[in-house]
Amino acid sequence: MLIFQSKDFIGKAALLHQKEHGISKKFVQFQIENFDLDSPIWPSGKEPIFRNGKLVGLTTSSAYGFTLGKFVCLGYIHHLDDDGNPVKTTRIHEYIKERGANYEIDLAGTRYPLTVHIHTPKMAYTASHQPTFIPVPNYF
Repeated sequence: MLIFQSKDFIGKAALLHQKEHGISKKFVQFQIENFDLDSPIWPSGKEPIFRNGKLVGLTTSSAYGFTLGKFVCLGYIHHLDDDGNPVKTTRIHEYIKERGANYEIDLAGTRYPLTVHIHTPKMAYTASHQPTFIPVPNYF
């Protein structure tokens, strides 16, 4: 799959270098599992992400996903060795989705399990059958 090699574009050299030598971090989407929406603390960004108990990244942003019915966070997962040094790999997707890898987010000292998605979940593409109604106060 070397389609981009025949075209010139800004960043081509950097992309070819990454393809050959690998990368040490990946921007992914997380869904927070078992999160109570009545909780006084909601994620907003810069929350630590843990993989099997080790810190591997931070969220960049988050919001409630109405179509998914869950809180959705975006952030980077870093591939680190046992000493905390970055590891470049051409198989970062395999590292992220490795069977047995457990991800958590820390919200004010409480950890919640995460589901990691490298691509947008297919459910997000579907239209909801029931429209979501958010009441707006009448100020006029």
